[in-house]
Amino acid sequence: MKAQAFTAFCTLSSKLTIAQRAFARVVYDGLEPVDLPADERALARDIFGAVETVPAVARRVIVQVKGRDAGGSRLGAERCAHLGLTMPIDRIGQQELAYIVFGGPKLRHARIGLRHARNALKVRGAAILEDSKDGFTIRRHDGRRVRFEAFAASRGGDTVRGVPIVAAMLDEAGFYYDEASGVANAEAIFGAIIPRLLPGGQVLIISSPWAESGLLYTEFTRNHGAPVTALAALCPTGVMRDDAETLSMIAVERERDPENARRELDAEFMPTGSGHYFDHYAVGRCPVTALPLVTAPPHDGWTVIGGYDPAYVRDAAEGVVVRTNGTAFEVVELFTRIPAKGKPLVPSEVDREFAELLVKHGGKAIATDQHYQESVRENVGRAGVWLVDVPGSNAGKVEVFAKSRDLIHNDQVRWSEGHRRLTRQLREIISKPLPGGLIHISSPRRRGDHGDAVPRALGCSYSRRT
Repeated sequence: MKAQAFTAFCTLSSKLTIAQRAFARVVYDGLEPVDLPADERALARDIFGAVETVPAVARRVIVQVKGRDAGGSRLGAERCAHLGLTMPIDRIGQQELAYIVFGGPKLRHARIGLRHARNALKVRGAAILEDSKDGFTIRRHDGRRVRFEAFAASRGGDTVRGVPIVAAMLDEAGFYYDEASGVANAEAIFGAIIPRLLPGGQVLIISSPWAESGLLYTEFTRNHGAPVTALAALCPTGVMRDDAETLSMIAVERERDPENARRELDAEFMPTGSGHYFDHYAVGRCPVTALPLVTAPPHDGWTVIGGYDPAYVRDAAEGVVVRTNGTAFEVVELFTRIPAKGKPLVPSEVDREFAELLVKHGGKAIATDQHYQESVRENVGRAGVWLVDVPGSNAGKVEVFAKSRDLIHNDQVRWSEGHRRLTRQLREIISKPLPGGLIHISSPRRRGDHGDAVPRALGCSYSRRT
């Protein structure tokens, strides 16, 4: 294919906003910000900072921190297609495959960019070979072949190792972590790509922001306004799309959830300091005088489930019985057993005691800590109680707590006003953002707290049996 500017190749060219066009001309067409028309130049200052010219070496890596629906992922995918058709790749053998890779936190995310690239290539009449949902190969006008392939960061990104790379798009790179090790791995994946990048190629790091740490944050803060190792772009939704409908949506989201809007729409990173996980005002709406400390059975029309946090030597074993009619959630009874000094709790006895309490209220399912899961399963099984499927690892805990937070923040949870310690405990739960889109959740260590048991019961109320 004859070489042409990206903005002429792009299937979206006629639909780009002024800000999107300014971004594409600088990042993908190679124009200098100082040479843009006046209206685009003003927006380029918002996007790139006070940058007049960009060093050639910085153009190898693009870091785009973006708001939702800013158009970055599709433009990036089409840029990969553009490079695949037009970039000279004479440095490798005529029969050797060159690669363009699309990464995502999970494979389903990476496939989105792959689909956009495939569609752009079809529009241009490219010869597509060996096509599948996870990759395809094209034969170019010069007879050379380029392989387009998706990979999941959660699987370690082995696709990028040992191959010549024309381009790489690391989509949502702020949320990369390895499922095997449980640690953020965007830096490792980037480190494997960059030595294999062919001359003229680009690595596109495109993501919504997360914590103030990790590859996305480091490369962005190092280069925004003064590109050295990368060209960094800040692309909030309202800058990239300033139509009345989008601006109205942004205003509504800021009113509904200001913190989420700052990250999702204004493209602001989350400070890495700790903060309270539950909104204090939302937790304060949960206690009501109408509920007793213990709601006696029967619970006709309600589903009853238990949340259990076993600990037997120094810490207490805590549990909670919750009932739900599918919409409302009520704390039925709290359970606490504290070991005496020098006399630890007997696991089989405490587990069975909580199981019997749950059965008394008509419940049959317990959500518990995975560290003690097999022991608890054996002990409560004798009372006819089974365990629900609780996701493992820190990511699993975050998923469970997120469900419970949604219920509490949506005003669906109630407990007795007499459970003052429970109200305090939930208000004291702390969260801290980690690289890779992860969150660390912790509670103050006190004997007899139910800070983990209640979210576990709420968050697993619809989980399946194990």
